[in-house]
Amino acid sequence: FGTDFAADMQGASLRLHTPFLGAHQVKNAATALEVIKILRKEGFAISDEALKKGFQKAFIPARMEVISQQPLCLLDGGHNPGCAKALRAALEDFVPQRKIAIMGIMADKDSGRFLEAVGPAFDKLIAITPNWGRALPGEKLAEAARAFCRNVSVAQTCGEAIAAAMKDMTRDDALIVCGSFYLVSEIREQLNGKLENLQTCHASRKIAQRACYNSPVKGRRLLQKAFAFCRGLLFLNNIVNFEKHSFWVKPFFKKVCGVWGGAPGVL
Repeated sequence: FGTDFAADMQGASLRLHTPFLGAHQVKNAATALEVIKILRKEGFAISDEALKKGFQKAFIPARMEVISQQPLCLLDGGHNPGCAKALRAALEDFVPQRKIAIMGIMADKDSGRFLEAVGPAFDKLIAITPNWGRALPGEKLAEAARAFCRNVSVAQTCGEAIAAAMKDMTRDDALIVCGSFYLVSEIREQLNGKLENLQTCHASRKIAQRACYNSPVKGRRLLQKAFAFCRGLLFLNNIVNFEKHSFWVKPFFKKVCGVWGGAPGVL
């Protein structure tokens, strides 16, 4: 993921890549490049190779930050209408799949214009109250969001919001957490383990689906059991932190895949 662009550096065209998404990031990069040109004129030795590496390694947490690619999970703490417009443009350019949002925002921000700018981009929106004193209540955010998104619900905690997002989510969908740096900071660690479990459940589903082709009757039974097990695992993971118990969870799934003939690359 990222943005590729060309820069004119003293008459020479330089191809650059930044991990940030969106056309607005090219404008930000152009500002940095103008500063580099001035520094070079002042005698600073900044090579083209250093420029390329610098842009490739540039990183700002929660600025259209991709923490998972399958399923795609993007964190963006931008909280004003301009940021919302930039987020929507990036989603339209780079994220064609179904999009689910977990959104929280501060009460002193322009939530109406924020929602107007980015709300229509989402197929499903879960509103939450970030754990901060100035936070806008999730109920009020949800009420305003219904004018821009047809599927809106409210969650009381980050764990509840993640569970609601993943209830009907596949790893081909995209999860977008946005509206507040406070929300992103709060939810980041909880998301990592949940995304891993979604990938694991998807792998078990594919194994069962393959079995259907070999034996329709046994395959259907296996498929039903796999779905039930996956739902149970996701439910349990909202109560128990599987990160502490991964010493048995991951080996278990590897063993199951070995017994059922999981193909390389499934997990």
